[in-house]
Amino acid sequence: MTKFRAIIASFFLAFSMFSFAAMAAPSAFAAPLAVPTLDANTLGVPKAPNSSGNGVDDLNTFFKKAVQIVMGFLGMIAVGIILFAGFKWMTAGGNDEAVEGAQKMLIQGVVGLVIIIAAYLIAGVVINIIVGFVNGPVSG
Repeated sequence: MTKFRAIIASFFLAFSMFSFAAMAAPSAFAAPLAVPTLDANTLGVPKAPNSSGNGVDDLNTFFKKAVQIVMGFLGMIAVGIILFAGFKWMTAGGNDEAVEGAQKMLIQGVVGLVIIIAAYLIAGVVINIIVGFVNGPVSG
């Protein structure tokens, strides 16, 4: 049974590594990034062309990308847990303890995924509120 667990663990490790590599691949082949200039006005944060002059637009983008990367990685882990729980359930062989453990793991994985999605949405709203507060009200 230990050999079987080692095979399953290595499968999920390989799956998560390839998933992370696939997520990072489009940015790896993108055009080279411009090197920001350091001066007293920007403090090393490049400004967007339509920026109000305080560089908050780029901080907004930075924090949104950081949240996307972290939540994407956590989402992959939660989906991996759900898949592993389904696999455990399918291979339980009628053992009630194994089925019950797999069901608990499946419920925990789904709850974790719901929490991750809610955290992603809340973080997006909070970032937009903070950027709106710093930039001031938008006049039409």
